[in-house]
Amino acid sequence: MGKLRYWIPNAITCVGIGLTAVSLAHAVDGQYRSAAWWLMCCLLTDKLDGAAARRLEASSAFGAQLDSFSDFFSFGVAPAVLFYSFFSRTAGAGWDDPVHRVLLAGLALVLLVCVAARLARFNVMHDMPGAERFFFGWPTTYNGGVLAALFTLFLKYGDPAWTAGDVSDDHLMLLGALRLDGAMRLLPWLMLPAGLSMVSSLRMPKVGTTGWRWLDVLMYINMVAGFACGLMRRLPEYLVLGGVIYMGVAIRYHLFNKQARALSLPPLFPDDPPAERPPGH
Repeated sequence: MGKLRYWIPNAITCVGIGLTAVSLAHAVDGQYRSAAWWLMCCLLTDKLDGAAARRLEASSAFGAQLDSFSDFFSFGVAPAVLFYSFFSRTAGAGWDDPVHRVLLAGLALVLLVCVAARLARFNVMHDMPGAERFFFGWPTTYNGGVLAALFTLFLKYGDPAWTAGDVSDDHLMLLGALRLDGAMRLLPWLMLPAGLSMVSSLRMPKVGTTGWRWLDVLMYINMVAGFACGLMRRLPEYLVLGGVIYMGVAIRYHLFNKQARALSLPPLFPDDPPAERPPGH
């Protein structure tokens, strides 16, 4: 079991990469609902590979880099491609004309760059004080999952023609006869705040580290229920609600938790050494 234990978490990471490839294939093929659900399945593999590495004491520099590349692929490339594919091709969603396509590509690029910057910063600052309790900048997994869940929710309550070739078994309409056709055109704009939140100094508490037992238990229950919904491909309403609750907890901690507020991010780049004064000065 010596070196074998290192293969297990890395194999789970590779499964996540494979699921992302399936999501991208569905997005390109026009099966947008399936693409979003496959993307959300990557949240589970992302959680499992880290849990396996800790349980087996199999953390490694290679595994950390592989996980980072996987996160960029799953929660950067996949949502950007999904949003661009759907909105640039779908009449009635408000983004299929040439001008809006350029704007859509720009928003997708902002998301991609911010995901890359967020992961690079995490790689060099993961061992800084407070990193065991807080994320500095909202994590890529959270933003990618929320964007996919919102997209799925809007499809569920949107124009049936958008998903005519991608039938769903989720017939439980918790929001009744609500229609989100008109609001769908606003969804691509969320890529901008989602990207900026990842490179911000906002502190988001990690699950199980809030310091309040009841809240930690609630967050664990919410996480497990969310994974169940994702695997069953049902109830995006619940997934969006869970994301909003987590966002509320994060904003509350950033504003009012003294430990979180006391933490400061070190500079990304080293200070230039003072220039030597020439002789005679």
